[in-house]
Amino acid sequence: MPLFSVNHSTVYRYRRPVRFGEHVLMFRPRDSYDQRLLDVSLRMSPEPQAIRWTHDVFGNCLAHVSISEMATELRFETSIRLEHTPQAVPDFRMDEKALLYRSTTRRTNCRTWKARFGDSSLTMAAQWRNGPTNSIVVVRLSRLASC
Repeated sequence: MPLFSVNHSTVYRYRRPVRFGEHVLMFRPRDSYDQRLLDVSLRMSPEPQAIRWTHDVFGNCLAHVSISEMATELRFETSIRLEHTPQAVPDFRMDEKALLYRSTTRRTNCRTWKARFGDSSLTMAAQWRNGPTNSIVVVRLSRLASC
């Protein structure tokens, strides 16, 4: 399983000292079925008075930081390390008979496709006719075959 490390720095500079108040940071990725967060760190300058962690309605992790002192520079440095589990890509196989499909039948199907799904779908049919197919085209072609 591949391990990924991401280091990020954001620096704001000001001509004279400013007051910062509260900032909300979104730098921590969510755990999911294919990735697991192993380590997270946050370094800031000036040092925050308080850090409070919450989640928003979408499940994102938020860091609310309150900075009480004034400064001419605000620096955030974050590091994350995560483990990613690659998922197997579906293997779409084409039937041998589909490779021998007659062009007159294709033209008829393209007219049918256009009547049912509109002009943008015809582009999908042309992509299918001229080269390898992707999963979106496979789904649309199965809809065409069922009409």
